[in-house]
Amino acid sequence: MRIAILGAPGSGKGMQAKLLAAERHVAHISANALLRAAAAGGKLSRADREALAEGRVEDELLLPLLEARLRERDIKRGFIISGLPRNIPQAQALDAMLGTHARALQIALHLGADDEQLARRLAGRMICEDCGATYSREAAPPKKRGKCDDCGGKVAAERRGGIKTATARVAAYNDEAAQLIAYYKAQHKLRSVDANGGIEEIREKIAGIVDLEIRPLQIKALETAGETETFDEEIHTVIAGGQINRVEPHSPPKKPAKTRARKKSVGKTVTKTVAKKTAAKTAARKSS
Repeated sequence: MRIAILGAPGSGKGMQAKLLAAERHVAHISANALLRAAAAGGKLSRADREALAEGRVEDELLLPLLEARLRERDIKRGFIISGLPRNIPQAQALDAMLGTHARALQIALHLGADDEQLARRLAGRMICEDCGATYSREAAPPKKRGKCDDCGGKVAAERRGGIKTATARVAAYNDEAAQLIAYYKAQHKLRSVDANGGIEEIREKIAGIVDLEIRPLQIKALETAGETETFDEEIHTVIAGGQINRVEPHSPPKKPAKTRARKKSVGKTVTKTVAKKTAAKTAARKSS
């Protein structure tokens, strides 16, 4: 399972990616989490930290972090990626990285919602200052006010600026996202999800798409792997880019030479026996 979840800020793509990854037991790759981990590990320069605080992330910083994450062991089972790609160059870079491992992206889920609703969600978004978990004042606040459900850290507003700043961020995303959506549509990988509803409603829509388009391929692969008695070989199913490629077994092996020789000799013996009996009957009739 290799899925990218796309969407404007406030669309809930990070939350939905986290839920889907936990449900399907695959890795969740979050662009924001990669950047936070790099900052916590002292791997960012002062300029990088300032750019990150302002919401600006350069590809030269983000893409090497992504490439290193894709080489980790847990990725082999599959992944859900959120917050990336955000533009055509990032999408092309992701395709190139996955291509080196022969593990192409299967589908790109785009969460679309009304701009006004997105701006309200974004203006009310909060983040844990310790672990980076995100919350929404409107849709998914923390259970205890000001405290993270995961680690108990302080939860505060992600950015200042209010609804005006949030509206500008949504508009900027829309200008850039049109080409990205067309890119995945041309690859026949784009799937659209109405994200105007609640978290559970959106989750069910995403699960339906995954069950319809990816889950059958996984089940078929497991069933095929269990077939072990077809000419004493397995029929292998390879899933690549959402397509099934079947590797058929070779033709049945020829029987050993000794077996064929034995059957041939048995046939000769039977023929000789029948001939002797026929000759004896003929001689008996003549003598009588």
